[in-house]
Amino acid sequence: DSDMTITICTDLLSKCDEERARKCIDSPVTLTHTQGMEELYRLAQTYLCRGIAYGEKKKDKESMQDFDKALSINPNFSTCLTNRGILLIREGKPMEALKDLEQAILLNPLSWDALTAKSHIHQNSGDIKAYNQDRQEMAQLASKLKAKPFRNTNNDYSQLALSYDNKLIVVHPKVAAYYVF
Repeated sequence: DSDMTITICTDLLSKCDEERARKCIDSPVTLTHTQGMEELYRLAQTYLCRGIAYGEKKKDKESMQDFDKALSINPNFSTCLTNRGILLIREGKPMEALKDLEQAILLNPLSWDALTAKSHIHQNSGDIKAYNQDRQEMAQLASKLKAKPFRNTNNDYSQLALSYDNKLIVVHPKVAAYYVF
């Protein structure tokens, strides 16, 4: 649950030392360099996990702070860019979100969530040309991932997604198209 995740992540973060890890990276000893990189990677991952948990609790300020901290440690963290982009959409900042989502897609072309969120921005802004391009990219990605189209006829999107235990990826809440992986 979110509260437990926040508690565990906060405890882990209190034991991490970013400054020490950065000093290890600058060390000429290869093993120390590797250990420093691994510690920074874990630190960024922990900030991401706690940021997601805060987001689930609708604590957007704390969530954004953790995403920002993770990205200050690893600016090429595509999963974090995607999550921050989705949070920015929720905060009503679609243009800022679009920058994060496009960067996430550049870093990880298989980022279904980033592409889906980007599509959502284009659809809501009325940019039909960009939205159609996003849909084509999503269809190509679904094909690469060997996803099968699935049509929802009862319009009960959330229950359907839950019933497949996260094996379905929602293309867009207003579109009854899903892909099964």
